[in-house]
Amino acid sequence: MLKSRNLSRNIHEIGWGKLIRMIKYKSECYGREFVQINQWFPSSKKCHVCGKINHNLGRDEREWECPHCHALHQRDVNVAKKF
Repeated sequence: MLKSRNLSRNIHEIGWGKLIRMIKYKSECYGREFVQINQWFPSSKKCHVCGKINHNLGRDEREWECPHCHALHQRDVNVAKKF
């Protein structure tokens, strides 16, 4: 079924939707906040200290300094601390 273009798209969308519903349900059961963001939101460019977005970051820059509050960030750790 996954080889068919029309069916494979629907199957994959149903799979992701079900996964998101399960995570949302579990987060509510354990008293956690579930946050779903747009896939194009620049979450790794947003400073977790002051909330400003650094638009000057390239894809290959893994560590950066916030131009507003001068906090030092590692890109992946910064995203994890926000949420």
